Amino acid sequence: MQTVEKVTTRWVFFKGISVFSKAIKFWTRSQYSHVAYLLNDTTLIEVWGSDPFRICWDFVTPPFAKHEPRTPIEIWSLDLPIDEYLVVDKFMRKLALQKAPYDWLGVFGFILKLEKHKRQGYFCSEGCTAALCKAKNWQTIKPHHISPVSLLNLIEAMGGKKEQEFTL
Repeated sequence: MQTVEKVTTRWVFFKGISVFSKAIKFWTRSQYSHVAYLLNDTTLIEVWGSDPFRICWDFVTPPFAKHEPRTPIEIWSLDLPIDEYLVVDKFMRKLALQKAPYDWLGVFGFILKLEKHKRQGYFCSEGCTAALCKAKNWQTIKPHHISPVSLLNLIEAMGGKKEQEFTL
C-alpha cells in the first residue's frame, strides 16, 4: 500500500465585529463573516480594502494587521495530498499577485439568490472555495454560492480540524 504525502493548509475564519461583518453574518445566518488563507506564520492571503471601491486580494503581513481588535478568529487546518495542496497554494498566491478584484456582483447575487457573479473577481469564501474546487476537481460546487460557514462545513467534512481560537 502506497502512502500519499500530505501537506497542511490553514484557513482563517473571522467572526467580524464591524457593521459590514454583522450584515454578512445576518445574511448567512452564521457567526462567521470572513475567511482567508494562511500562507505561513507571517502572511495571510485575503480580500481586503478600506475603500469599498478598492477591495482586492492581497498578501497581508503581519497576518491580522488589518482586522479590528476584539475580533474573534478561528484557524482550521486541512491536510491535502501534495498535488492538491500545490494547486490550492498556487491559486491563492495568484489571486494576491494579480490583486484580483472583489466580486461585489457575486455578493449581491448571493444575497438575492441570483446566478450573478463577476467572472474575474472573488469575494472571500468564493475565492477560497474556488481554490479547493480546482484542487479537488469538483465540478458541481459553485464557489459563488458558498458562504464562510459553508466553506467551514466543507473543510470539516473533509477532515479539517480547528487548530486555534483566539480574539485579537
